[in-house]
Amino acid sequence: MFFEVGAALDGTPVFRSVAQDLGHTVLGGTWAPHPSVELRGSLEALAVRHETWTIGAGDIRLGTAARAWSGRGAAPAIWLDWQVKLPNADDATGLGTDETDTRGLVLARWAGPRWHAQLGAGLEILGDPNHHAAQEDRMAAQTEVGWAFGASQVRVGVDAAIFAPHFPAEVEARIGVEHPVGDRLRVGAQGTVGLTDVAYAFGGAFALRLVPGEARP
Repeated sequence: MFFEVGAALDGTPVFRSVAQDLGHTVLGGTWAPHPSVELRGSLEALAVRHETWTIGAGDIRLGTAARAWSGRGAAPAIWLDWQVKLPNADDATGLGTDETDTRGLVLARWAGPRWHAQLGAGLEILGDPNHHAAQEDRMAAQTEVGWAFGASQVRVGVDAAIFAPHFPAEVEARIGVEHPVGDRLRVGAQGTVGLTDVAYAFGGAFALRLVPGEARP
């Protein structure tokens, strides 16, 4: 289970024509019924500012990941990841799109005693709130490297949504750190920087995570 609160400044989300600032609070969790299967879900509350602030419930997100191959030697483990955003938040308020979005990724994961790395690519299918029964497809890509720094875990990554037919690329770099507090609680912080014009220029978040045992990379 995790709880996160954060903010991002000066970004133009897909299907929007003007920049906005965003505040978010997220409650979610991940469950692994088997070492090769992960299930996750989250619910968010949002605050969006154009000229004035709009505050309300955001969308519910559900996802799963399954290990298709365990890897061997220098070869990575291969995971298949899928996520759906349900159309809970209202497009008229600017908090959502009233549309269902899905994302599928193929992830390559490497793990060492004190480090891990991940490289992934796939497809996002976004429902278009401006046109009936229309969608916007774009490529999703991500990369991350993490390592142990004393008792803490440091992560650096880049997330990208590119090659959309009607919208510019969104690319964002992030760096985060997580530190254990006791046996089960993890405290983390993350900062982001937009690398393209429509991505949020700057962002930050703080998180609390409760784990059933040792923290997983």
